[in-house]
Amino acid sequence: ALKKAAQNETSAILRSDPRRLVYKRYYSMVQDGEIAELQGNFKKAIENYKTAIAGLKALQNEEPDFYPEVVEFRLKDCEKRLKEVLIEQGVDESIKNKIN
Repeated sequence: ALKKAAQNETSAILRSDPRRLVYKRYYSMVQDGEIAELQGNFKKAIENYKTAIAGLKALQNEEPDFYPEVVEFRLKDCEKRLKEVLIEQGVDESIKNKIN
């Protein structure tokens, strides 16, 4: 239910704000990372998640008034997904901590 609410809110944002293209780019990277992960392409998933995290953090810093709750939700979701992939791939805990 929470994911559906976030998707509905995301759709409203994408229709109403010119900064939407920036957000949409990183949202799409998260989705591409999910697809890569499901296909077993963990390297691509990790790259997409890292890029999306960096972009979402930049968006937060440069445009703090751009739907902060939605950007924060997506950022935390992406960070969680990245950590899960890294754990699944057996990446050392000290390396994972450097990602954030």
